[in-house]
Amino acid sequence: MPEDTVVTVKVTSVYRLLRQNKKQHIVLWIQGVQPEEILCSNTPFPKKMVLYIILRYLEWLSLRKTKGVIFVSDEMRKHYRCKYYWRGNKWFIMPCFNILLEEKYFSYPHKYDNLSFVYAGSLDRWQCFDDILQTFKAVQTKEPTASLMVLTKDAQAVHDKCRIYGLRNVSTKYVSKESIGEELSKYKFGFILRDNILVNRVATPTKINSYMAAGVIPVISTCLVDFAYKNNGLRNIVWIDDLQDYERNAERIIDFHYRQKSPELILDEYSQVFRNYYSKTSYVPRLINFFKSL
Repeated sequence: MPEDTVVTVKVTSVYRLLRQNKKQHIVLWIQGVQPEEILCSNTPFPKKMVLYIILRYLEWLSLRKTKGVIFVSDEMRKHYRCKYYWRGNKWFIMPCFNILLEEKYFSYPHKYDNLSFVYAGSLDRWQCFDDILQTFKAVQTKEPTASLMVLTKDAQAVHDKCRIYGLRNVSTKYVSKESIGEELSKYKFGFILRDNILVNRVATPTKINSYMAAGVIPVISTCLVDFAYKNNGLRNIVWIDDLQDYERNAERIIDFHYRQKSPELILDEYSQVFRNYYSKTSYVPRLINFFKSL
């Protein structure tokens, strides 16, 4: 691998680098499908379409001009093979993750006794926050003591939505990245609900990693294909296959809640995920070999 190889995560950065030096060795680490993501954003429609066309061109150009590509899922690699007939042979697959499992977070007092939920993240449309609230409402109708903590900067928007849905026991808080693990460790369930669209099918959200590292049981959509396929044997996960079947999903969550599992069993199962799917020691040697092959 040349010493001046640059790794970037944005197709716009590839374009800027190539303008400066057409011979620049670049590795593109694609962490999301940018053209499709812009279509899911709240950007005004005319601007959205212009950005989509620009990003689509830059995406095509980047795949042609970079020396290697890192994908976050095999579903993403298949997407580009179909979309642009990309046939590159210098590629590597590694899911997004940035936190290691902390055993101490699995023993937070009464953590698994209470029907407590957490959601950490933005309120962007593709994060399906309204569906999360309606799922929580269906749970709360059956279990009035259920509580939800939303970790976000946009507290007012959360409170406005809660008034619309007539929700109680919903709190908001903003915590720093350094404190997120400790805060998450207080809750039993964490929401990661998504629509079955391309943006989500190719994704490996760091939110899954953050929840599990803190001993939070994910309530997760099966359309997050990579995680669901590679971890489909996990028992301490609430799998959701129909995002908007709120009543059925609430029953599934409540049923799981009352089938009490010991913290030790949850820790043991999640530790296996971190020894395989989220394993630094597994990916680093293979990533080094990938760069050496360029």
